[in-house]
Amino acid sequence: MKNLFPKAALFLTVLSISLSGCQKFDFDRHHQEETWQTTTVETAVASGQTLTYVLPATMTKETPVISSQATNSSLSELVKDANTGQWTYQYKAKEGFVGTDKVVIDSEDEAAEQHGKKGSGHCGNHQENDDYRLALNINTQATVAEQIKGK
Repeated sequence: MKNLFPKAALFLTVLSISLSGCQKFDFDRHHQEETWQTTTVETAVASGQTLTYVLPATMTKETPVISSQATNSSLSELVKDANTGQWTYQYKAKEGFVGTDKVVIDSEDEAAEQHGKKGSGHCGNHQENDDYRLALNINTQATVAEQIKGK
């Protein structure tokens, strides 16, 4: 029984050192090797209508996030279908806006990963080159009625 306490203390010390080592290695490696595979998509929606864009499977391995919000939107959000698990992006322009808006969606929350909230590197399940970025250029077009009214 006398040997149990020192062994337990040694085990906890080794465990503590190895866990903190994983976090430090992970953080340093992440900053040095981060690369985003970026895809740009041009899409269009009629003024007053809601665009629903289904995210590709590569974007939905983790919880995607909007890293750069659309500036002329009344609705700009990611929605997960409870039945299929599929993520979609929904957009609706502000009333009266006609033109191009842009939103950037990342396959994971970069800020959470950088601050150790998610596992990665050798200590978690993160693999290199699995960070995807989707840039949607959304062209909001005037409807025929709006075009006639404007003439």
